[in-house]
Amino acid sequence: MQTNSNISYTGLVEKYVGTAYDKMALISDNMDELLKLTDELEEGNLDDLLESMPDVLEAITKIDEFNDMYYGPLLEEPATKPSGAATLAGDIYLNTTENVLYVYYSDAWVKTGVAEGTSLEVWEYTTINPSEQIISL
Repeated sequence: MQTNSNISYTGLVEKYVGTAYDKMALISDNMDELLKLTDELEEGNLDDLLESMPDVLEAITKIDEFNDMYYGPLLEEPATKPSGAATLAGDIYLNTTENVLYVYYSDAWVKTGVAEGTSLEVWEYTTINPSEQIISL
């Protein structure tokens, strides 16, 4: 008579890895979230969310564009973007040694701000055109 004491159950389970069993286990583990989503669908609240998706995607695109321009706080002026790409006019970083914001203009980093005891000039930056590397003032 054969008993179960000499059968490897690990081998029995391994043959189901990556199969429908795993998918069902994932559904079972996330049942609460699925029920919440179902409730939202029944109440119609998901329509509002779907309507706002273009705005959300546009905001994400704008954030990505800004993250490509703003290098963050650095001790000294960078030679390239953090990604390794060439620096473009309009790129900015915060020099933490001087605690001053710099803007890349033409082929050099330009300090922004006003020195103590000087008058303030107001500059309105309207457009940054990365393809032409021009900052419109």
